[in-house]
Amino acid sequence: MTGGLPPKALRLLDAAALAALALWAIAMLFGLPPAAPPTDSMAMVDYGLNTRQALIIEAMVANAAGGGAPVVYPNHYAYPPAFVVLMLIWLKLGAVAFPAWLCVMAASLLVGVIAGARLAGLGWRPGRLALAALAAPVALYALGWDLRTRNVNLIYLAVAVLGLAAAPRRPAMGGVLLSLSAALKLYSVLFVPWLAWRRQWRFLVWMLAGLALWFVVLPALWFGFRGAWALTLAWIDALRTIGTPVYQDIFPGYLLTLARAVAWLRQSPADDPVTLVIVTGIQAAWAAFVLWRLWRSDLAPAAEIALLLLLPLPFAPLLQPHHTVVFLVPALVLLAAAARTALSPRERLRAGAVLLGAAILTQSGPAGGGRAAMTMLATLVLALATAQRGARL
Repeated sequence: MTGGLPPKALRLLDAAALAALALWAIAMLFGLPPAAPPTDSMAMVDYGLNTRQALIIEAMVANAAGGGAPVVYPNHYAYPPAFVVLMLIWLKLGAVAFPAWLCVMAASLLVGVIAGARLAGLGWRPGRLALAALAAPVALYALGWDLRTRNVNLIYLAVAVLGLAAAPRRPAMGGVLLSLSAALKLYSVLFVPWLAWRRQWRFLVWMLAGLALWFVVLPALWFGFRGAWALTLAWIDALRTIGTPVYQDIFPGYLLTLARAVAWLRQSPADDPVTLVIVTGIQAAWAAFVLWRLWRSDLAPAAEIALLLLLPLPFAPLLQPHHTVVFLVPALVLLAAAARTALSPRERLRAGAVLLGAAILTQSGPAGGGRAAMTMLATLVLALATAQRGARL
C-alpha cells in the first residue's frame, strides 16, 4: 500500500508516524498545554492508587507478621501480589519513579505498535511502520484513557506483544515477558493452554517458570513465605467481590461490561434474571466461537493471539475503557491483510472498512450502557474480521 514511494521517503514516513504517536502520547500524559507532572500522589490518578495500595498492603503484611490484624486487601483493589511487589520495587526509584513511569508509558505505545507490526507480519520493510500506526485510531479511546490515568494497560500490552513477537526465535525471552504481562494483568494466563495446544513446549516451559518467579518466588522474597501466603489468600478473597454490584457501583460512568450493555439495550436492571440469562448465552456463544476458530488451526499465529486477547472482554466483571487497548492487535492483523497484494482489492478494501467501522464504534455511544454496547459490538466486529482475514495471512 505504500510501495510506490522510494525507500528513503518511506523510512521518513515511518519516522514521522512514530513521532506523531509519541507526541500524541505526551499530550495525553501531560495535557494541552503541557503541565508539570503532579507531585501529590492523590493527583496521579491510577498510578497513585496502585502505588498507595501497594504501600498499604506492605504495611498490613508487616502488621500481621507482628501479631496484628490479618491481611485484608484494600476495598476495590484486586491486583495480584506479584503486581504489588513490582510496584513496591518500582517505588525504590524514589523521586524519579513517577516521571519514569510516564516515559515507560509513552515508550510502551511505540513498542506495542512496532512489536505488534512484527507479530502481524508487516515486517521491517520501509513504510510498514507508518501503516502499522494506522491501527492506533481503532484503540484510540482506550489508549487515551490509559495515558491520561497513568495506568498499566499499555505497559501490559507492550510486554505481552513483545514476548509473543520474540518467542519464535527467543522462547526464553518470550516466555518470561509473557509471564510478566500476566503479573500485570491476569488475561495472559489464557496463553498457557494455547501454548500447550500448539505444542510450543520451550515457550510454555519458560512462561511457567516466569509465572512461578513472579507469583511465588518474588512475593516470598519480599514478604517472607508466610506473608506471601497470607497475601495470596487475601487476594483470592478480594477477587470474589469484583462482580458484585457494590464493587461495580464505584465505576458508574465508564463500566463497559457485557451485562451493562445488555441491560442498557433492554432498559432493565443489570441483575434482572432475563438479562443475566441473555448475558450467559452470549458469553457461551462467544467462547464457543473463539475456541472453535482456534481449534480449526487455519489462522495465522497473530490472528490466534488477537482472538485470545479479545476473548476475556465479554467475561470481565469489571471492564473499563483502558482495558480495550488490546484492540490494537486485531487492528494490526487487519492492516496486514489490507496490505497483502496477494488478496483482491475488494478483500483489502473490506479489511480497511472494518478498521474504520471499529474505530467509529469504539468512540461512539453515550456514557454508561451505550458506550458498553458499542464496545461489545466493536469486540465482536474485530473478532469476526480477524477470524476471517487471519486465515489468509
